[in-house]
Amino acid sequence: MHRYKGKISRQFAGYMAIIALISTMGTALISFRYESAYQQRQWEQDLKAVQEEWLPLLSRAAWLLSTEDIHLILLAVSQIQEVDGVRLDLYGQQSYQMSRRAIHEQLRFSWPVTYKRGGKSIEIGRLTLFKRTFSLGERIERLIPGRLIWEGLKIALIIVPVFLLVRIVVTNKIDTLSEVLIRRTKNLNDDTYREITIPGRKIFSTKDEFDQLVAAFNQLLREIRKERDIREKNETTLIRLLKEKDVLLREVHHRVKNNLQIIISLIGLQSATMNTEEGKQALEEAERRIKSLALVHEQLYLEDSIDTVDLRAYIDSLLNNISLTMNRGGPNAVMIRTSGDHVHLSLDRAIPLALILNELCTNAFEHAFPDGTQGRIEVFVAAKEAYFTVTVTDNGKGFSDHMLQEQATGFGLTIVQKLIEQIDATLSRESKGKGTIFSMSIPYDRSIRKSV
Repeated sequence: MHRYKGKISRQFAGYMAIIALISTMGTALISFRYESAYQQRQWEQDLKAVQEEWLPLLSRAAWLLSTEDIHLILLAVSQIQEVDGVRLDLYGQQSYQMSRRAIHEQLRFSWPVTYKRGGKSIEIGRLTLFKRTFSLGERIERLIPGRLIWEGLKIALIIVPVFLLVRIVVTNKIDTLSEVLIRRTKNLNDDTYREITIPGRKIFSTKDEFDQLVAAFNQLLREIRKERDIREKNETTLIRLLKEKDVLLREVHHRVKNNLQIIISLIGLQSATMNTEEGKQALEEAERRIKSLALVHEQLYLEDSIDTVDLRAYIDSLLNNISLTMNRGGPNAVMIRTSGDHVHLSLDRAIPLALILNELCTNAFEHAFPDGTQGRIEVFVAAKEAYFTVTVTDNGKGFSDHMLQEQATGFGLTIVQKLIEQIDATLSRESKGKGTIFSMSIPYDRSIRKSV
């Protein structure tokens, strides 16, 4: 929590330092620009003064060969700002030179020294003024450091008080508010939603923007607390309703299974009174189909989930029931085996698939192993990416193409074909020599999922 404390102040100080640096550099460059322009104007004025004021005096002194006056005038000219030295060359006479420092001949200015006599201007010599030129880097080196220090001090006198004022008025309060919020979020309890109060002195008694921010936070906390209470109440109600729904649905599945069991018993009693073998066989087939439906509801009643059926577990129960009624050669005449993935089905898919599997497995018992011969029936479930497959395989006597065609027109496989269309599945049959394979490909939908 403490690593956040004062972070806004440090960021603000960093921004202020950047602004101060940019402002100092900017004002120093502007000052340098104005200083350079001022020096250039001053230099032009000095040159004009030399030409208009000092040059006539120097011409008169040179004509009169007044050495003292010449020295005084050259001394005065050499004192001009940025002048390294001055030299007077008199034709046929000596030269005079005056300098304050070593002369650099980067730039020179020269004027003729003339004297008027009889209305004519007679050139008696030349006055040369030497000025040192500075590169941009030298000029910056001469002017910028002092300007930077001076401008930096002026900007610091403005920014430091502003920073301290903002620190006292704004960032201290924000730091306190963030510390309170972080402390509460680290330990969520009833105290988390208590209203926030930020201590501190104020210059004015009126509410400011920070007070409005705290008030908005408190209003938000009240709304969150209210929403939490409502949500907890609704969650309690939903849990109770879900438990009631679970109990009711389980009771419904149990009652449906019992009612189907009663129907099965009635059909069994009716079958016992039948005199013809065909009538008795028809009632037995109806009884097996209803048993396959009753097993679905029994599975839903026993499952943890009340709206989906585990296909593997259902197939185990179905094959066991069919085996008990169809194994004419004894309990181990036909071995049954279930393998593959666990796929869960909704009730809408489980009922049609239960009838389909009942018909296919009953078919295998009746036609693949006649007269109670021994054999094996396997049901394999495979979950794919977009669909799952159910394969019913037996190692019975098999069927020719002609026999498969005749069997396809029977009542059982007609039911299978209609139910296959109902669940948008496909069915393939294969019998080469010994054994038969029925394979179904069934697409997933929202009510089907693979369970690992």
